[in-house]
Amino acid sequence: MLQSYSWSAFFACVGATYFLWYAGVALTVYRKECLSFFRLSRGMPSGVVPVTSYGQQDVPHFQEPQPVQPSVMGLSKTPQGLRSSSISEVSFAPETNGEVGLKSDIIAELKEIFTLLAENDGDKGDFLGLLEAMKLRYPPMASHPACAQINSFIKAHAPFLLSKQELENIWD
Repeated sequence: MLQSYSWSAFFACVGATYFLWYAGVALTVYRKECLSFFRLSRGMPSGVVPVTSYGQQDVPHFQEPQPVQPSVMGLSKTPQGLRSSSISEVSFAPETNGEVGLKSDIIAELKEIFTLLAENDGDKGDFLGLLEAMKLRYPPMASHPACAQINSFIKAHAPFLLSKQELENIWD
């Protein structure tokens, strides 16, 4: 029995069925929009006011929009610990192998110091003052194996120039 139908007849039947289905959905869900669309296609658009004579037209009286009433509940409070960040604060770095320890702690504090300097237009003197306060919380770093990596991080992210001599003397 299916051999008597051609592919073109099958697709025509499926297309007609799809059209009827979506027309029914559109008329059910979007009734106002469909009626205004068909009103536009019949002649005069629904929003056009007819011109009487010599450019005078009957303008309907428009009401001022009503002010939005505040909700009874008010605005929702953001959950504790949630904050919004600007796009410049978001970054995706390659995954590290659970980098924990003195080096990662110092680098995290240096990031906070650089952010603070950027927000308050800090200079080299401010940086060195904040670094002195930070050094009091950590053991001496002059002979630490990660000192070179921390210095390269400082040199890459500092918003001002630091000489090699200044970088070496930071941790003394």
